[in-house]
Amino acid sequence: MPNVGETVGSYELVRKLGAGAFGEVWLARHIELGFERAMKIPTDSDYIQQLRKEGQIQFTLKHPNIVETFDLDTHHATPHLVMEYVEGEDLRKRLRARGKLPPTEALPIVRQILDALHAAHAQGIVHHDLKPENILLAADGTVKVADFGLGRVQATVAQSLLLSGSMVSREGKSVSGTFEYMSPEQQRGEPADPRDDLYALGVIGCLTVIVIGVLLVATLRVNGIPFREWLFNKSKSSPEQPPTPKQPPVLRWRGLPSSSSLDRRLSISVDWSTQDADVDLIVVEPDGTTSRLRRSSRRIPPRETWSTEDARPGRYEVSVQYCEGCTVPTTVSLDVVLHGKRPESPAPPRILRPGSRETIAFVEVR
Repeated sequence: MPNVGETVGSYELVRKLGAGAFGEVWLARHIELGFERAMKIPTDSDYIQQLRKEGQIQFTLKHPNIVETFDLDTHHATPHLVMEYVEGEDLRKRLRARGKLPPTEALPIVRQILDALHAAHAQGIVHHDLKPENILLAADGTVKVADFGLGRVQATVAQSLLLSGSMVSREGKSVSGTFEYMSPEQQRGEPADPRDDLYALGVIGCLTVIVIGVLLVATLRVNGIPFREWLFNKSKSSPEQPPTPKQPPVLRWRGLPSSSSLDRRLSISVDWSTQDADVDLIVVEPDGTTSRLRRSSRRIPPRETWSTEDARPGRYEVSVQYCEGCTVPTTVSLDVVLHGKRPESPAPPRILRPGSRETIAFVEVR
């Protein structure tokens, strides 16, 4: 276990800031330059690989409302993650000390959290463990969201429902996060989805910041049932049947020249938000010919393009396969050009889960 005054890399440990199922967070001071950082140190070797994944995820997030990651060393004798130190308090401490926050104070907090989530979701990253402890409040009013990726830490035993960790759903799937703030889908062990974060923020905003204030989840009752029991029963109940998914859009063009004089060049491109992911672009031509292109994760930017100089009349099916080994959803955007023009109505972006294959559009050539 680390101790005060111990040297870790270029830093000296000053004091412990907190501890959880994953390990400890310390205030660390650079030995030569004197600036201070927060340092996360796993207390069990089983968490080193997870620390590496968390550091890699957080390093890609550069936003004023997200705690910045500066360094990661999992090969050091004391593996550690070096992050921005936010001098202030977390939201849970403030609520316990002051109770219900006035709207003039609560709304700017919620707004800044939304800004942070929007930036993360745009890169295909889901927090998956949003809760008051992970919302840091600086003295100048700036809000910093911390611990992106922490919800995927697999704890051997969940000591409490208020600790981040791994549980098992009734379907036998691993469930990571904090129970009170989990969406029913997350409680059932379904893949991470940006809407899980919005659900958690809704619980934080409506149940703690605006209504309850002091986070009395232990005494809160819903229809006479203790809050935790109500949540647990809700997670066990059979999920509602999802609505019938919308049909992929059909992309069409107006005002093109007649087919005899039409430049038949057609290009279909997909972009996606997760930099280190392999994505397959699959195009099925009107005669059934299928082309499958894979963009390697080593290539930047993340785009793949299929094209032909002689587009045949008929309908082209455009599908995307997202890699099985990826850990977060990705946002896919489609760009189609025929005769140097884009369709009258472009296809909307789609969020794909790891391992999924979806038809994202049909392209109609006349």
